[in-house]
Amino acid sequence: MRYITTLAFLILFQFHVNAQLRFVNKDPKGRISKFEILGDKTLVYLKSKDPNAATYILHDVPKIISNEAMRSNYRMMVTVGNNSAKISFDIAYTLFRQTNKYTGTIKMNTHNPTNKSNEAINEYFEINP
Repeated sequence: MRYITTLAFLILFQFHVNAQLRFVNKDPKGRISKFEILGDKTLVYLKSKDPNAATYILHDVPKIISNEAMRSNYRMMVTVGNNSAKISFDIAYTLFRQTNKYTGTIKMNTHNPTNKSNEAINEYFEINP
């Protein structure tokens, strides 16, 4: 019985979490202003672009990878681009269930084989009340 109750809670919790989450960058000088989880999409907003339009729309969301010690950890790794340039995203966030607080990270790597350039960005996010 306890297993079924826990499973039902996790299923309902998963639907609630993926409904809408808006993470903002902890560093005001960061390159990524925010990211959002909306339904079945992840939207990433760069500061150098229009602040109201998502720079990248990823048709996936972070999935739960662990649920221990009053923390739920979510993660997604995806690569977008074509033969000339690729951008890899490693997006993760944690829900601290005891306080109902979220923290998140994005590791973004760009690779352009035509000019042999690589760039790595690692930024930290939170949800403001």
